[in-house]
Amino acid sequence: EITCFFALDYLSGQILWYALHQIGKRIPEDYSLLSFDGPLQSFLSPSVSRVIQNQSEIGLHAVELLLQMVASGKTTYKEVIVDTSFMDNDSIRSLLP
Repeated sequence: EITCFFALDYLSGQILWYALHQIGKRIPEDYSLLSFDGPLQSFLSPSVSRVIQNQSEIGLHAVELLLQMVASGKTTYKEVIVDTSFMDNDSIRSLLP
């Protein structure tokens, strides 16, 4: 049984919310909905809960890695963990009894 949809970006989350609404489904009563990033304020009701990534930090690490690759002429792989935050906009329902 599907209980939650996870959209990879905020726009996809909005489209999914609209599509579910069009077939008579409600968020979070029928399905939970979670996405990445998006504006700090949303005018959807309910708004989509989301994971906010530190895009500036991701960009800085990407540039550092690219510069290292250009300088060395070698492909470099590196795992980088950046801080995230969770914006709870009441689009996720608990499955606990």
